[in-house]
Amino acid sequence: MIKKELPDKLRKRISSQVEELAKLQKQMLMPRQMLAASLIKRYLGTSIHKRISEAFYLSWAKEGRTYLQHIPKSQVDQVCMQVEGWKVYRGKLRQWQKLTKSIGQDLKKLGKIQSKRKLSEYVEKNKQL
Repeated sequence: MIKKELPDKLRKRISSQVEELAKLQKQMLMPRQMLAASLIKRYLGTSIHKRISEAFYLSWAKEGRTYLQHIPKSQVDQVCMQVEGWKVYRGKLRQWQKLTKSIGQDLKKLGKIQSKRKLSEYVEKNKQL
């Protein structure tokens, strides 16, 4: 009896995970502007002339090097929104990866449970013959 409940619980869990995955994918597929970079605030200057106000830079890595591009203060808000959009997208991507891994593991368990049950039924039937 316990073995009958286990596959049903797995099916329900897989079903709810698939629904969650569909919602997540729908959110990820919505068009948005993103920048795969970080926005950093720095107080650069020379040893003689220290900078009083902050300067904003876009930072990204490419081929093992880090690049910086100055962002004018008039564009900081827009760039910040695009960088945040990328952070949100990356978070959803990590959720998607965990969810698909979990679904795969649960489907594997379900297959093993169902296979064992059918195999034991087959063996029992052949013993009677």
